[in-house]
Amino acid sequence: MFKLKTMLRPYGLESRLVGKDNTIDFIFSKKIDYNNVNTVLEGQRENTSVYLKKILNP
Repeated sequence: MFKLKTMLRPYGLESRLVGKDNTIDFIFSKKIDYNNVNTVLEGQRENTSVYLKKILNP
């Protein structure tokens, strides 16, 4: 469970895990902020690109 929370946290989606406090109906009733998800993904892609360029072109 810790690994899943760690993976979902940067996107603000850790509350989407099913558990004692979160039923499937509750989770599906909440909308995902795709603008935030896409912004985070864009930043991660940029970081990855910079990293790969750095290690492949020393």
